[in-house]
Amino acid sequence: MKKFRSFATSLTTATFIIVGISGVMLFFNMKSLGAKLIHEYIGLAMMAVCVMHIVANFGSFKGYLRGVKFASIVLIVALCVGAGVMINLNDKSGGKPPIKEIAKALSAKTPAQICEFTNRDCAKIDALIAQKNANKNASLKEISAQTQLSETKLLNAIFKSEK
Repeated sequence: MKKFRSFATSLTTATFIIVGISGVMLFFNMKSLGAKLIHEYIGLAMMAVCVMHIVANFGSFKGYLRGVKFASIVLIVALCVGAGVMINLNDKSGGKPPIKEIAKALSAKTPAQICEFTNRDCAKIDALIAQKNANKNASLKEISAQTQLSETKLLNAIFKSEK
């Protein structure tokens, strides 16, 4: 049992570190390194490993979590889970990040409209569009198709210009 306890604790620690690092990578939008996939699959494995850890250390947990401590932990976990459920129930975006909806709405606008709305100088985007021989009065989506530049690159040309 001692080897099982040591094994379960080591795996719990290792998966916690991996999920923690990949979570930080996701927070800082470093998804190109497969962080999302690693975070999801190792996170699922971590759940199983945590169950192993609890089973291996049940006697210690039982002795430690008596009375008020146990009730406090159960209450805190229940409140956190309840808050998470309530937040998700009130989410009208369907779980989609709002930035994607904003980018989608902007893709139907012309660069001049976006520059005017955001109080940006259009010189950089105009130069880029002229260099690619595209119609500057077209929507970002149309310009993207004409120039083979992504809409993200076009938006960056607008938003990384001076105000």
